[in-house]
Amino acid sequence: MSRHFLILQGPHGPFCALLARALRRAGQRASRIGFNAGDAMGWRGDADYVPFRDDRDMWPVTRRAHVIREGVTDIVLYGDDRPVHRVAQDVGRALGLALHFLEEGYLRPHREA
Repeated sequence: MSRHFLILQGPHGPFCALLARALRRAGQRASRIGFNAGDAMGWRGDADYVPFRDDRDMWPVTRRAHVIREGVTDIVLYGDDRPVHRVAQDVGRALGLALHFLEEGYLRPHREA
């Protein structure tokens, strides 16, 4: 079964673009929704990059519509506390999608597992 990985905000640098290429080489689809110029870096000219231009309060509706329309099966998130990632988690869980978290590299002392 082919899967579609939606990559949201990620670490600075080429990591997300490299991850997308590796997923594509493995026969999967990889796309990205970007929220700023940093998200667009490395994805220039890529048809699977969608800039988010709506108001932030429209993100839950836009996110759900995109996931359904594009057949997203997996969401890749950089940390779990970013506001857009919290919405993505809620939508992803409601639709039964697989969620993959990249850690931001620091301890969060008041966070339960």
